[in-house]
Amino acid sequence: MAIKSKHYFFDKEIIKRKLTKAERKALSRHGASIRKEAKSSMKTKPIGQHSPPGQPPFRHNVTGALLWRHLYFLYNPQSSSVIVGPEKLSGHKGDAPHTQEYGNYTITRPIGLNRKVLKRVQRMGRLGKKKFWKEYWESAKDAGRNVFTEARPYMRPALAKEMHTARLSEVWSNIVK
Repeated sequence: MAIKSKHYFFDKEIIKRKLTKAERKALSRHGASIRKEAKSSMKTKPIGQHSPPGQPPFRHNVTGALLWRHLYFLYNPQSSSVIVGPEKLSGHKGDAPHTQEYGNYTITRPIGLNRKVLKRVQRMGRLGKKKFWKEYWESAKDAGRNVFTEARPYMRPALAKEMHTARLSEVWSNIVK
């Protein structure tokens, strides 16, 4: 069953009524620290550079860092716990966050040419333009191929790091006695 994320943020009235203030604070703090760790693991790099398999994915400023910007934490009423992870974006095909985390087969597509990208290309020097168009035509030539994308986990290491820190016991020490 899909959860409507906008209804389960910790500042919503339905959640405030369902949980005590201490429970809300503990779950929210735990979710926030996992999200912070996942976001900080994604380093900013220029487009064209990819993280090695097994390392968290890089975020690219030109593409808007969609994965990085859409990491959320919210309350899960079925299990009375917190869910931390990327939101599924409407209008986007495929399942990029899952593919990044676990690896999967994907169909390649050429580099998107929108107005923002073309403006950036216009500002490049001669060698930069030459490199960009070479990469573009290479990506267009390979479009439609089914390729395996190796895993670049970012959520599992963040959770593991949070579980091994003393912060988790500190957060819950005031609630469970």
